[in-house]
Amino acid sequence: MPDSLSTPRYRAATIRSAARAEPTRGSSGSCPSQISDDQAQGTQSWWPSLAYSPTRLWADSQSGAKGGWQVMADYQRWLLHRRITSQRQVQEVMTQFWENGCGRGC
Repeated sequence: MPDSLSTPRYRAATIRSAARAEPTRGSSGSCPSQISDDQAQGTQSWWPSLAYSPTRLWADSQSGAKGGWQVMADYQRWLLHRRITSQRQVQEVMTQFWENGCGRGC
């Protein structure tokens, strides 16, 4: 690499240029709620038990209709599908980080 490309002035100019660049695909420079994510949001209805109240979940578990482990398996399937199909990838990563207890460090 020529010396002129490794100077601090060149690196600073490259960083400023990158900061002015067009937003990447799916990025609008705004908050996540302004990014359409209909495909990922619409899939929760595939697993109706995710919308049940705690009372109904308990009753279903006690009657043997649907165990708590089955509801959690549905929740995991929904999360995986949502994380794969979402247009809000940064939000999904941050949600996973906080759901896991700050990376187990907090």
